[in-house]
Amino acid sequence: MDCDIWLGSPAYFKMIEDSLQDKSHIDAGLLVFRADAPRFSYAELDDNKMVQRTAEKVVISPYAIAGGYFIARADAFTHGATAEFNKPLGDGRPEYFISYLYNTLLEQGKKVQAAIGDFISFGTPEELAAYEASQK
Repeated sequence: MDCDIWLGSPAYFKMIEDSLQDKSHIDAGLLVFRADAPRFSYAELDDNKMVQRTAEKVVISPYAIAGGYFIARADAFTHGATAEFNKPLGDGRPEYFISYLYNTLLEQGKKVQAAIGDFISFGTPEELAAYEASQK
């Protein structure tokens, strides 16, 4: 993860642990947090926190992707990434983002779950000052 953010989500680590121990039937997972700024990637979730789609720099839901990406099997990643890189870049898709890979996984019938967590960014002097002020 980035050095200028803090994330907290015991549910995310439990989701990964359950998946790796075959206690769940998900193929991939995302760590999300509540936000509404278009600078983030977003995941649209159903009522069971299953990801329906993702978007880059477009607010499609109240859940921004924190950058915690999990794919249970290496072959799911390689097949998804290969399919993703075979899609052409263009005006609406200027570069490849990992969030796009999750749409490809969904197109391939993979089940992607989200865990909601807490997120704090210290990336700018203003964000750091706001955090410091909130701790007083």
